[in-house]
Amino acid sequence: MYLTIFTLLIVAAFLDLKVRLESKLKRKLYYFCFMVFWLLSGLRYETGVDWPGYTLFFKNSLSPMEAVNSYFSGNFEFELGYTLLNAFVRLFTDNVQWLFLLVSFITSFLLFVSLPKYSNKLFLSLLTYFSIFYFVLDMSGIRQCIALNIFLYSIQFIINGRFGRYVLLILIAASFHTSALILIPFYFILKVNFKSYILLFVSLVGMLISLLKISWISIVLEKIIGAFFVAAITGKLYGYGNREDVRSFGFGFVLNILILLFLILKRKSFKDQKLFNVFLNMYVVGLFFYYFTWELTEMSSRFRLYFVISNLVIFPFIVDLYKPMFKKYAVVMFTVCFSFFYCRPYILGERKVISYVPYQNYLIHIFFDIKSTGEERLRIFSNEME
Repeated sequence: MYLTIFTLLIVAAFLDLKVRLESKLKRKLYYFCFMVFWLLSGLRYETGVDWPGYTLFFKNSLSPMEAVNSYFSGNFEFELGYTLLNAFVRLFTDNVQWLFLLVSFITSFLLFVSLPKYSNKLFLSLLTYFSIFYFVLDMSGIRQCIALNIFLYSIQFIINGRFGRYVLLILIAASFHTSALILIPFYFILKVNFKSYILLFVSLVGMLISLLKISWISIVLEKIIGAFFVAAITGKLYGYGNREDVRSFGFGFVLNILILLFLILKRKSFKDQKLFNVFLNMYVVGLFFYYFTWELTEMSSRFRLYFVISNLVIFPFIVDLYKPMFKKYAVVMFTVCFSFFYCRPYILGERKVISYVPYQNYLIHIFFDIKSTGEERLRIFSNEME
């Protein structure tokens, strides 16, 4: 299933390079991809990592009014936006699949509405999203998936200088995943036209800190937690600070900095400098969380995901650098390899992603009365992670 969709997106990405490809065909193919993205995650059945917790939370959901009262009394498990979403869906059904289907529609809709605002190579952007984000968020971490796609939509307001609309959307995103609050000050940071040497300096210093394993983030977290206490925020920071999950560095460590070097060398050649500048800054911020917060993989990954989304726009920008078709095809082929690097465990069915493989579809399992192996596979996954 995953390989089929990955192949479909590759074919669509190459077709997208053909200038003579009819716009109607592109539009129909784009709508078809939307249906695939929506229904693949929306109809997943006991597939992924986080579904047991979300299922239990849904079954125990209160009425909307009770949920609000419980939240503001300090008795809550998840953020208010997600809690209310569960409460409203629970009014109509006790089947959690309707919640997953609705969340998947919301996230897919936001993604497919947002991409045309920034990318003119939509299928290349979808290929990148599918590889980096889809399994981790759409099929598992659905709260941050909503927050991330709201942020993606809100980037247009950074470019257009509409601070009020941006903050409003980020607050809505934070009502689904508290980590989104960190995005508010980035309205000002991402707009700055930093000198290339500053971007390089920050990235190289980060590389040295991670390579030399210089510890600093734990000390900073202790001071933040000691200075103020907001349960929704500092509780999570405390949890991250006590996790022993140091990142190991591999091929991606070098690849990320090489891509940055290329972007800076070609910086003046990119069209729409204002748009490119915002996403270049996002790319560097992503490297900041990757390199500087090497001590805490969990925290680093949570925050970094918001900025890694810059890849969805950067690769199409690189394609447009070149006029000869063979060079454009070469960039697309590089993006395919880059994407495969990220999602190969799911496509190849590696044991470490056993909770995702094989894919289970709710309709097939219900109509044909097929026993789910979701709990068994998740138990194997959990045991091996320990």
